[in-house]
Amino acid sequence: MNPTHLSPSVHIACNGEPVCMLRAYLGNNVGQLGIWSPTLDRVDASLRQWSKSHPTYDGKCLITNMVVGGMTQYLTCVQGMPIEIEQALTKCIQQFINDDSPVPMIGLPVFQQAISKGSK
Repeated sequence: MNPTHLSPSVHIACNGEPVCMLRAYLGNNVGQLGIWSPTLDRVDASLRQWSKSHPTYDGKCLITNMVVGGMTQYLTCVQGMPIEIEQALTKCIQQFINDDSPVPMIGLPVFQQAISKGSK
């Protein structure tokens, strides 16, 4: 075999084509939103399932940290998190905490304060 020719089984990724390595998607001009879509869907489905048990606000705090933090931590470290994904996750958290109520009983900024200031 000539060293300048590649085997037909070797695939060279084109621009915009993600290559998955250890659940990180690498490549030139890879769309981050498409990479994050499955994770957002899993987070949303998990929070909807948890909301069926009608957790308390303390429970919601723990569930949010466990589900959102746990499902996004690795991909954020290896891939980075675009601002659009952060905003979508914030919206999911708000809907979960407020039970999809159009008028929240407690605003998200209160929950995001430090625990020493009375936040969750």
